[in-house]
Amino acid sequence: MKKFIVLSIVLLMLAGFAITSSAQGPILIVKIADTEAAAPGETVTYTYTVTNDGEVPLSGVTVNDSNPSVSADYDSGDTNSDGLLDLGEIWIFTADYTIPVDAPEYLCNTATAEGWWYGEVNSVSDTSDEVCVHTMGARTIGYWKNHEDWCAFSPEEGSIFFSKTQEMLLTYFPGNGIEVDGVNPLEMLRVQLLAAELNVACFDIDFDYSRYEGDLGGYGTIYEVIEAAEDFLSLNPPELWPTDKAGQREFRKDNADSLALKDVLDTFNNMGDEIFE
Repeated sequence: MKKFIVLSIVLLMLAGFAITSSAQGPILIVKIADTEAAAPGETVTYTYTVTNDGEVPLSGVTVNDSNPSVSADYDSGDTNSDGLLDLGEIWIFTADYTIPVDAPEYLCNTATAEGWWYGEVNSVSDTSDEVCVHTMGARTIGYWKNHEDWCAFSPEEGSIFFSKTQEMLLTYFPGNGIEVDGVNPLEMLRVQLLAAELNVACFDIDFDYSRYEGDLGGYGTIYEVIEAAEDFLSLNPPELWPTDKAGQREFRKDNADSLALKDVLDTFNNMGDEIFE
């Protein structure tokens, strides 16, 4: 009977008759991830739901992820165990994927399901929507990479994730101990602000600046300093730093108090065990 059906279809195609899509048994796939974010070393589980929206069963059904390192395996759904994706059946495929250290900040990929109708005469396929997982950089209980006692990149410590972009900003920017001339002070302020935001997220901090030296512009708590820095950078992002020397000197003069917040945040971020407990 199968050979007769196949031969009939071939003769119809040779005779110029069109085979409509409604008879092909269109296949549909939906892909999801069990999390929207995961750090390197953690595992993401992808689930692929495959259905048959056509009029005939489909054989040889497979699922291939656009990420060649992800292997999708059949899990369940073939209720009558005939190896065919019948109408009304919902087949589930799954794949576990461990986020590599060198993954991009957003890991985005699709999946394609393919099946055959009427034996191996014609195949049908469908590609899912793109699914993205934010591959966060690390957990942190502190900021400075060279602070051995803080272990900023140890996933066993701390509970706050920061992204790969933030990781690059924190660890590869020149930071403290360099000459200000030729360096974008807005960028330096942004680095110290990010570090402070991470630190206050990790710790219950009641930091009274009045105990320390220096004129802090009337700011009494670290939260007030952070808010002031956030407000200033929202109006003056590092990209707007003047490129000419005269413009840079004028900007520093006009915004001396706000730029000085970098040093205040720097002091806070380096307090160590004195306040980060």
